[in-house]
Amino acid sequence: MKKFFLIQFLLFIAVTTIAQTSFTYDFNSLTAATPLNGQDQWVSVKHSAGGGVNMVDYIGPQGQMSPDESLGVHFNNANTNFGEIATRKSQTNFPFDFSQGGTFEIELDMHRNWWGLAFGVGYDANGDGSVLPPMNYEPVYPNANLSSLDGGIYFVSAALDPRPQFKNGIVLPNNTMPVEFEYDETEWTRWRILIDLEANNRQGSVALFADHGITGTFQPVVEIQGLNAGLTPGSGDRFDPAMWDGVFFLSSSHGSFDNFTIRHTPAGLASQFIDFTAISDKLITSSPFNVEATCTSNLPITFQIISGPATISGNTVTLDGTPGIVTVEASQGGDSNWQAAPNVTRSFEVVDPSAHLPEITIRRPYEGTNVYITDINDAIQLVVSIDVDHSDVIKVTNLEFSSGSQTVYGSEHGTNYYTATWFPTAYGQQTIDVAVTLTGNNTYNRSVTFNITDDVSDYTITSFDGTQIINTNNQSISGEFVFPTHTGSISSIIANLQNNCASKSCDTYDRVGTVRVKNIHGNWVELFRYITSFGVPCSDNLDVTDYASVLQGLVEIEYEIVTWNGDGYMPVLTFSHQAGQPEYKYSDIVEIWRGIYDFGDYANQQPVPTISWTFNENTVKSTLKMTTTGHNWSSNTSPNFSVNTGNAAEFYEATHQIHINNQMKFQQHLWPASGSCTPNPAGCQPQNGTWTYPRAGWCPGSIGMVWDWDISEYLGDGNIILNYVFDPTYLDYCHPNHPDCVNGQSGCPNCLAPDNPILNVSGKIVSFSNTPDIYYDGLNNVISEKNTIAVYPNPSHGQFTISSTNNDISNVVTLLNIATGQTVKRFVWNGEKMTVDVSNLGKGTYILKAEGKNGIEIKKIVVL
Repeated sequence: MKKFFLIQFLLFIAVTTIAQTSFTYDFNSLTAATPLNGQDQWVSVKHSAGGGVNMVDYIGPQGQMSPDESLGVHFNNANTNFGEIATRKSQTNFPFDFSQGGTFEIELDMHRNWWGLAFGVGYDANGDGSVLPPMNYEPVYPNANLSSLDGGIYFVSAALDPRPQFKNGIVLPNNTMPVEFEYDETEWTRWRILIDLEANNRQGSVALFADHGITGTFQPVVEIQGLNAGLTPGSGDRFDPAMWDGVFFLSSSHGSFDNFTIRHTPAGLASQFIDFTAISDKLITSSPFNVEATCTSNLPITFQIISGPATISGNTVTLDGTPGIVTVEASQGGDSNWQAAPNVTRSFEVVDPSAHLPEITIRRPYEGTNVYITDINDAIQLVVSIDVDHSDVIKVTNLEFSSGSQTVYGSEHGTNYYTATWFPTAYGQQTIDVAVTLTGNNTYNRSVTFNITDDVSDYTITSFDGTQIINTNNQSISGEFVFPTHTGSISSIIANLQNNCASKSCDTYDRVGTVRVKNIHGNWVELFRYITSFGVPCSDNLDVTDYASVLQGLVEIEYEIVTWNGDGYMPVLTFSHQAGQPEYKYSDIVEIWRGIYDFGDYANQQPVPTISWTFNENTVKSTLKMTTTGHNWSSNTSPNFSVNTGNAAEFYEATHQIHINNQMKFQQHLWPASGSCTPNPAGCQPQNGTWTYPRAGWCPGSIGMVWDWDISEYLGDGNIILNYVFDPTYLDYCHPNHPDCVNGQSGCPNCLAPDNPILNVSGKIVSFSNTPDIYYDGLNNVISEKNTIAVYPNPSHGQFTISSTNNDISNVVTLLNIATGQTVKRFVWNGEKMTVDVSNLGKGTYILKAEGKNGIEIKKIVVL
């Protein structure tokens, strides 16, 4: 199983370079297929209620092997709660002494699955052999309010769970994570925490680096470079590095670990870090360009080409005109005051656009389908999706739809989706030719033939047909399904879901199911939420007429159920269309809120982001659709006796609010109108379990409640600000973030193990019109570039300007001091050019994070 003919290597490798020492613990001398706890001075104990243990073995439960195919440590269970924390004190075969000062590098190879992992160094305050950092029972983030005296500096990786309480970042001795970063890799990664105990007048600094895939090349995590650690040498607690007496790693959900390394450089030289700006991909025809990097020491940076079709002179890169991957290295060797900075590499690809063929899918109308129009003067919405490798440099420069003498031009309205409005001239068979021109003036042609008719009758479309299975190993199914196209001819659409059990065995509990569909912007929109019944098959219906704009042509649909037992589900999903004249011929739907948020969190009582919405000028009616379901409740079972205030959120009757332009407009009473789930709203009875009790926005075995509010009165305003305000009367006093939470008091037996209430939120805006240009302005729009944010001047002397190529989105902008991790400024910004005053801030380096529906952009700003 091992490489190198299964040769037993030493437990450590000691290397001395100048005065630096390095020790690696590779687990290879331990006994395979046995628990880690008790082997070679390792103490591995439960951190909370999580099941499973850390096992020493060659292969983990998901089939993953260590990068060198030798022994590693694998957590053998999947559990939302932290499973085991493994701690080791200093021994002769793996020595460390943080009282020496200087700079320490702590590395660990980690492989994550779904829930989180952590590793670092800290103080075993109670001397029980385990460093038990004060982290929440389930969510992967620290808690500054907990009473634990253990702790230190450690890295938390939140893995792939999308809930907002799962985060990535460095935790400091004050048990806070001052800066977060986005990370979605699933491969083995070698993480490096660099701690300079001498920096910031001995308060220390922290930097984080990652080697994804363990290639031997580290990349800096730009948000965490020189972060002030807040140490207090001599204090005799976890803030005092001389007290740190253990290294540890924390696991859940099939996490794996290998090759623990500690590297020490004695005091004498200050550490420095390179900030190397990412290099975008280039075309083979790109002109010479400059690369940019700075260093915290302000010493000069040296660049070199490590590999690839390019040369560099100074900081100017010149391509040789051939494709390939170029890797550039930035280095700073230090001087009499500064250590050498960790080298930083940036890679980019040089692309030949003619070598990459696009995948062009004409989605609407779809080949061979009917287009139902009762008035030949009505327009048809044409939709095409285009996927091409290297879309950051290979752009769609022109898209034409042609039929006879009529030509219309496509516009991009999202992720690879392009639309145009076309007016047919006659009924019968029609053909439209599509010409797509990409960067490099390469043109690709497609065509679609369809039948236009006014002979409309009721029809039903089946998407999922009961042959695909959702189970514990495959929690979602998806597909592309063919629908007719229609304008002014379908008066209603009813979705019917039959949630059949596979092999007559459904999950014994109620689980959250979500049906999503892609709109013409190429973005997923929740069609409806279905909460499964307790162990029996059931069905339900929902009027989805307002989703008519997305249920035409070739439609992408996904159904996910987070199920954990039983044989699974084999659903049937149909859409029944009734012929007739709709109230409005055209519509568009955009999801403005989608997420799972803590309810009643003292530290963040209103977590749903503020949205700025601009109405299309052709909109004559607009509605806001909301689905909110509450989950988690007080299990109150041993050994943790997990509870929350009011048995929320599943069984808590709350009233939330919609604020428009800072005024409360609508109330959402999140409770069944009858006050009960019996009779079941979908007729799904009897069931097993507690199906009769009312829930927050749902009942088991039925589609979640939908609120539909008319917001047409604001059309004249052009732009509105929307806030979704959670019931302001509710606080979870058992939440770990509540400062007054004390074990055994106020009905909170264990502040470490709450069942934090959460709300699952989906909010959509629907726009209606009898004018076809409801999606965009005009037929000849220029195809837009991706959104980018510019910050200038940078460095700044008291103020800077931010601007964006996309000024129709709302961003929440946060400015953080990189040295302290503190938020120093926060505001909502719509992307238009804006001057930001920072004259009241001290000199230093700051992180600007702009977070909106298009994602997160981060810029580093220097204030002089």
